[in-house]
Amino acid sequence: MNKRNIFFLAVLIVTGLIVRIYHLNFKSFSIDETIGSFYAAESLFRVVIMTINDVHPPLFYVLHHFWITWFGMSEPALRSISVFFAVLSIPLLWSLGTRLSNRRVGFIAALLLVLSPWHVWLSQNARSNAFVMFLVILSCFFLWQRFSTGNRKYSFAYAIVILIAIYTHYFAFVIWIAQVLWVMMRSIVHKSWFKEWWLVQLGIAVGYLPWIPFMTSQLLSKTRPMYKQLDLIFVRDLFDSLNPYAAANSSLIIWAGRLTIAFLLILAVSYLVKKKTEFKFVIARQMKSFLVMPTLIVSSIFLLLSFVPVSTWLGMLKGEIADNEQIYAEAIKSYHVDQLETLPISFLYASLMGLLLLAILVLFPYFSDKIKALLTHQEKKHYREPLGFLIANTLFPILVAGLLSIKSPYMLLRSMSVIMPAYFILIAIGIDRLKRYAIIPVFLIFVFASYSFVHFETWNTKNDWRGAAEWVKSKRQAEEPIILDHLFGKKPFFYYGLDTKIPLRRLQFPDFRKKTHTDVWILLSYPNDWFVCDSMDVYFDRVEERGFHGTTSIDDLIPMNQELRVIHYRKKDSRLSE
Repeated sequence: MNKRNIFFLAVLIVTGLIVRIYHLNFKSFSIDETIGSFYAAESLFRVVIMTINDVHPPLFYVLHHFWITWFGMSEPALRSISVFFAVLSIPLLWSLGTRLSNRRVGFIAALLLVLSPWHVWLSQNARSNAFVMFLVILSCFFLWQRFSTGNRKYSFAYAIVILIAIYTHYFAFVIWIAQVLWVMMRSIVHKSWFKEWWLVQLGIAVGYLPWIPFMTSQLLSKTRPMYKQLDLIFVRDLFDSLNPYAAANSSLIIWAGRLTIAFLLILAVSYLVKKKTEFKFVIARQMKSFLVMPTLIVSSIFLLLSFVPVSTWLGMLKGEIADNEQIYAEAIKSYHVDQLETLPISFLYASLMGLLLLAILVLFPYFSDKIKALLTHQEKKHYREPLGFLIANTLFPILVAGLLSIKSPYMLLRSMSVIMPAYFILIAIGIDRLKRYAIIPVFLIFVFASYSFVHFETWNTKNDWRGAAEWVKSKRQAEEPIILDHLFGKKPFFYYGLDTKIPLRRLQFPDFRKKTHTDVWILLSYPNDWFVCDSMDVYFDRVEERGFHGTTSIDDLIPMNQELRVIHYRKKDSRLSE
């Protein structure tokens, strides 16, 4: 790398660092951030034990544990681990883009990462997403290096990175599966590479065996109402979040950004297809087979017809639940009923994945012929297929995640950030193909990103737990209890210096009323059936109350009336309240 490239890379890194540390503690800690920080602050043994009852693997908490030991528990200190790995991702993406195409593509891809509002938002969260994205880029780098150079040392490095990634976040699995599918769909590989690849996968699987029982338990028992299903609305939101206009609040900017990015993606894919890669050759040749089209058509009709009975008994099931008040009240929550709505679309994606598997089976004879040719040393060529590689790391993770969501929705925008690196490289290739006119989309991207950053602090806001806690601390006497309406608020309030009581249920209220002789503070956050303020209003007066802004992220559970509310109660005269 010459001095000019080093200078430009240094500018990107410094800019990315400045953008990510600016107002690092502007937004309050979220529930997940506070829970994660308390996990990480425990001993290493307790970190693992507590993580078993969480919805994530333990590795990030272990890493965060050592980070806290060095830097402390303040908001900037806890979030700085994400900033660190986010900034490291910039030169790494530059290097990956350069190897997949050229240095200009690498520079543009890194620039897109620097200017990405979503990546900045992830960088300012004390969660594992920025670290996972760093690992995804690293896994792509090592996999491509093994494929393009033939050096076996990259296989070992790839296995280590993937194992670290899946011990960090479950959505790293979708990248791993996508990369396995990419290698399977390739038609020409070296004999040693083919055998070595499956040994690598075996090593990863063996390395993950100790955590599989706990992972299975978490997946079967944990259901969160904020999780999304894979549908057109989610895909639209994902597309918008990935792009530099993500935080813009102007419909004109958003639509201009959508059209610009769509044009660049089409340009990139069309250019890569014209290179006549082996990926294109395999699909084009096999689609001519007389077996392919009839098989797909008949299968499609059969699977699509299955939606009719699903829709019919779905309505009957919902009616049965609604008519049985005892079942609904004691066993089924509203989000369980909402989950039933996801069944038809889940069947749709299951059908699509089934069709994909059918297509692979139809193509299998061709793949087996190629493998046989490899084993007899009839094929020695070394192909470079950036199109198949990039598509596999963008499209396949979405499809795999959709398939995994059939049982219950698991989709979150921040989890799908794993597709961002390959996505940015595709856009960079599209810009690079414009040659001397590339300055036009680069200028537009700067405009979109600048407009986004002007509105960044009001985009994807978090619940203002800090504001609520500080207000209560300024007003409350030490002996006055703080009652939660939901356990979600316990960890954030505790982080900000307030000890709270567990949610007060209706049956507990009479005893609570008799024993309480001080003022009471109530936090109203999420809808639930555990506590109602009308019971308080009979025996207590409202002294004052205040609202604090709630989250605007579609990944989160939205609080009641989109805000947190704290109410200060004072007990009425007992003679008047009887």
